[in-house]
Amino acid sequence: MTTKQKKRKLNIKSERLWKALAKSRANNVCEFCHNPHPTLNVHHIVGKGRCRILRYDFANALVLCPAHHMFDNISAHSKDYFGQVAFTNWLAKYIGKKRLDYLEVRKVKIEKTTIDFLEKEYEKLLNIEKMMVEMTKSKQKSPDGVLTDLLS
Repeated sequence: MTTKQKKRKLNIKSERLWKALAKSRANNVCEFCHNPHPTLNVHHIVGKGRCRILRYDFANALVLCPAHHMFDNISAHSKDYFGQVAFTNWLAKYIGKKRLDYLEVRKVKIEKTTIDFLEKEYEKLLNIEKMMVEMTKSKQKSPDGVLTDLLS
């Protein structure tokens, strides 16, 4: 298998797990309107094109219904300036300073997305999945508690 094929395979596995974990953390509802939707989207707070090392970072995930991801006036990808401002203000309040600061620090780091890097990111996601399963079984914390622990 070539390096390119290995990277592609790791990216696909990581993307699927990242999305599944984010939806589980959000209890399968839109984090903006808190309504369930059959086709929830997982939004990258810091765009994956702007910062590749945050692509599969659990803190960079936000679960949104299609309206609040793309199509509503107030959405993550709103074409309306005031809609963008309103969404950004909501986001800052919703995710909190600790998570925003974490993303700010990580997004300025320059790191190549090598196979080794991707394998480590996938391993982190597997560990998060394991923590979430254990916490759910023992009813210790909500899945969002996992994120709080990771940012500490």
